Amino acid sequence: MRSLTCSFLQVLLLAAAPAFAYGLQQQPGEQGFVAGTVVAEGSLRPLPAVQVSAGEGRTAITDAAGRFRITGLGEGQVTLTTRIIGYLPLSRSVSVGNARVLLTLVQAPIELNAVVVTGTAGGQEKRAIGNVVPTINAADVTALGAPVSDVQSLINGRAPGVEILPGTGQAGSGSKVRVRGISSLSLLNNPLLYVDGIRVDNDQSTGPNVQAFGSSVISRLNDYDPSDIQSIEIIEGPSAATLYGTEAASGVISIITKKGAVGAPTWELTAKQGSEWFMNPEGRFPVNYWLNPSTSTVESIDYNALVGQNGGPIFSNGYTQGYSLNVSGGTPVVRYFVSANFDHDNGVEPNNIFRRYGGRANVSVVPNDKLEFTLNVGYNKARTDLSLEAGGGGAMWETLFSTPQNLGTTAKGFRDYPPGINYVAISDWQDVNRFTGSLEIKHRPTRWFTQRLVVGTDVTHEVNVEFVPHLPDSLTQYFDPTTASGYKDQGGRDPTTSTVDYNATVNLPVTESAVSSAARVVAAEDFTENNTFGGYVQEQLAWKDRVFVTGAVRIDRNSAFGANVRHQVYPKVSGSWVISEEPWWHVRGLDQVRIRGAFGESGKQPDNFAALQTYRAATGPNDLGVLTPQFVGNPNLGPEVSRGTELGFEASALNDRVGVDFTFYNQTTHDAILARDVPPSSGFPNFEFVNAGTVRNRGIELHVRAQPVRKGDFTWDLNWNIATNANNIVLGSQQHRVGYPAGSFFREKVVSARLDANGNAILSTVMCDGGAAFHNQPVPCYDVNGNVIAPRVFLGQSTPKTEGGVSTTLTYRGRLRLYALVDYKLGFRKTDNNLRARCQVFETCLENINPQNYNPAYIAGIQSPDVLVDWVFNDASYAKLREVSLSYELPEEWAARFGARRASVSIAGRNLHTWTSWTGLDPEALFLGVGFGQHTVFEQDQLPQLTQFVATVNVSF
Repeated sequence: MRSLTCSFLQVLLLAAAPAFAYGLQQQPGEQGFVAGTVVAEGSLRPLPAVQVSAGEGRTAITDAAGRFRITGLGEGQVTLTTRIIGYLPLSRSVSVGNARVLLTLVQAPIELNAVVVTGTAGGQEKRAIGNVVPTINAADVTALGAPVSDVQSLINGRAPGVEILPGTGQAGSGSKVRVRGISSLSLLNNPLLYVDGIRVDNDQSTGPNVQAFGSSVISRLNDYDPSDIQSIEIIEGPSAATLYGTEAASGVISIITKKGAVGAPTWELTAKQGSEWFMNPEGRFPVNYWLNPSTSTVESIDYNALVGQNGGPIFSNGYTQGYSLNVSGGTPVVRYFVSANFDHDNGVEPNNIFRRYGGRANVSVVPNDKLEFTLNVGYNKARTDLSLEAGGGGAMWETLFSTPQNLGTTAKGFRDYPPGINYVAISDWQDVNRFTGSLEIKHRPTRWFTQRLVVGTDVTHEVNVEFVPHLPDSLTQYFDPTTASGYKDQGGRDPTTSTVDYNATVNLPVTESAVSSAARVVAAEDFTENNTFGGYVQEQLAWKDRVFVTGAVRIDRNSAFGANVRHQVYPKVSGSWVISEEPWWHVRGLDQVRIRGAFGESGKQPDNFAALQTYRAATGPNDLGVLTPQFVGNPNLGPEVSRGTELGFEASALNDRVGVDFTFYNQTTHDAILARDVPPSSGFPNFEFVNAGTVRNRGIELHVRAQPVRKGDFTWDLNWNIATNANNIVLGSQQHRVGYPAGSFFREKVVSARLDANGNAILSTVMCDGGAAFHNQPVPCYDVNGNVIAPRVFLGQSTPKTEGGVSTTLTYRGRLRLYALVDYKLGFRKTDNNLRARCQVFETCLENINPQNYNPAYIAGIQSPDVLVDWVFNDASYAKLREVSLSYELPEEWAARFGARRASVSIAGRNLHTWTSWTGLDPEALFLGVGFGQHTVFEQDQLPQLTQFVATVNVSF
């Protein structure tokens, strides 16, 4: 990895060289000029590549710092007009000779001319695409002062249909990401991840197993620094992901990093300092009880008592800091963006620390108007030290399951030992080095032919360590002899993904008279190290740049397919009509309207070796090595195929004050992979994988952007998105019930019971829901021998029926901004294993001591031998005040006093309040790893999401 680092530093130095060699050309000292800066409203982020015109052919293009200068003007007043995709045009009269003009552009509620990077040469305008592609402008989000420190927090609540599931609040931890619900029953539902056109690793559960059930908490998606990202595009559904073929059925996240612009070097320095903490632990940790048999008195212990026993706080305030420096600019021939960043976060436990160093160099060379080379190189090095939790021990386990029975012992009231013992005895960490590099070559030899080649690689070296030193005698009492003697368990991953993608676009007029009509044919091939080879052909017909029809087909071959499956074909067809540009369109109040629709297929390959017949090594007679059957294999095993249809529209109204983006989708996964038992006569144990399931997802996605107030010095911007998802299994197995959502909860449900005089449930009186077979009438839960005989019934689904987010920004005089984001998830349940462990395993609940004071049906479940547990599957719906920021853009003359062109300061908070009826500590806490089932939302002593406040200073010069 050392040579990799050295090469990256060389690229950084070479890319930065133009920053020192190029300066803004001196302009003539004449009177007939205007000069100034163009910024985005709200964030006041400088906008490059804006066309500013002063009439009579006098035009300038803003540089990387948003600056422009127009010369050769007469005296008096001149009217400036602006033009850039994504923002409303602006017209403003200024005096000639004014060198400090500030033009503030309002973001368009919908922008049909914006280019989406969908994989074709040069991308496509939104107006031509038949499916929705949510886009997050990362640069605007960070410019608002929003407290985002990783990619997943950048996405959360901002794209309808994209669900972020954070599992723990530990520093350096990650989240699961799902797009439009669960589409696969056996395979991971992770979306693909692309960065600047190349496929990269997107494992969402890496690192040492600091949680029980083999669960890990670090996501590779968060290796990329938000300060280096320009935008994120999300490809949702099969109709949009056909281009990406096999493995794309769960969606695609495409990250586009920042690029340089023509102009003098612009340096940007950002520094943040802050703190994070466990909000209100004394109110969230429950009180635990114990009936002292010696005194027959009820003793209790709460969080404050444990703090006293610990001799200080159990969870401290964590210090967080981050710094980034970048420079961008260039000439018409060479443009560059070079950055370096550093992040350091201390969690609320002393052994939870996250450190990351990174950098990026993006260089574009345009030798002529027919050829362009773009080199994108990124590198980061990180170390994440983690605390044990979630059944693995640690401060959360010791505190949540504390008992007054241990007061006066060496455990000091904690479950096994005080948390400080764990910090000294056990260390878990991950070291990672990651390089992502790509080269894109665009060639346009003629007006009608464009071709593009993208080659790149993503290389990750990951080391995961669990280390226990040889423990001193003072600590051996807390551990078993094997652990106390010390050990080091080290593992790792070295995933490498290489991409070679070539495509060509041909634009030809259909007839001599219809010069605005064209046919587009795209051919593409790609090969990656996971052995996928595919071809893609697309044809697009356009009429007058407002009606578009697209047909495409992709053919894939993958090494994980069974021997009898040669290839898989994925078709696609879509249409788009910008109806508001028709000459007959005269609908009052509606400014722009586009209707669209798409149908397409994409797939998901089987796990490696799932189709192969395999054997394992074993020790035979006389200690000789032998091979024994392991999996029977399935030569007919093919990919899961998702087929989807979506319909929708985009509209802007009231002079572009309101924008609406609506989508209805209906997608079905056929040939879903299920595990099926094999007959004993085959000689193979275990099971085989077969294509036998069907899963359906349907729902709506709505995104509304509005500016209710735009008056004088005050503006109010509002964004609201909401998505619904109705998931059900059409064809499944005993594990996956037909007619219900994937990942649903089925258990016996106690509806009534009676207690005896001692508060014990009388088994013969415990009645359960009889389910559909008994028309949901009560039936006995137990037989005469005490065995559970009641059927398992549907208790609820683990995926939200509805989710979304609402954000608002108030701006005063273009400088003072107040921003807030609330996100929500509704209509789902989780397993509260905190409650089960306290009340049923450790018996530290008040219900265990005074059962007569509670609902007998509830008590019957608690007193059962871990068989009647419907009481732990509870509603986890919530809304969370996720982000709040207050920022101020300093006047230019203030910034100039310390040599800066512009400067801003902000203070921001994260995870400030949660509205929920959830019975556990945090409705977002869950196991990220697949060791306990990939669809399970299961909380057991995970650290909740931490509250955070951060102060940030941003300076450009």
